[in-house]
Amino acid sequence: MDTAEAFYLAAFWDLTTDRFYECGAIPHSVMKKYCKDMGFDFVITNVFITIIKALDKVYLDWIQAEREKAQPKKDAIRTHKQAE
Repeated sequence: MDTAEAFYLAAFWDLTTDRFYECGAIPHSVMKKYCKDMGFDFVITNVFITIIKALDKVYLDWIQAEREKAQPKKDAIRTHKQAE
């Protein structure tokens, strides 16, 4: 992993803790504040936000897929308990 990739991944994991709710996207305002705190100019801010949003989409899609895989197991347990 190169330095830029490491930076963006570290920033993503820092920002992921600022979600308003578990499965929501990282708020745009949080990303903009991060950029301002880092002293990024307009161009770098836009690149940063684009990359973080892309990482966030992949992460949220993965979370959703994991939940969907787990759901049939929960439904099967619930059905089994109801049959008893």
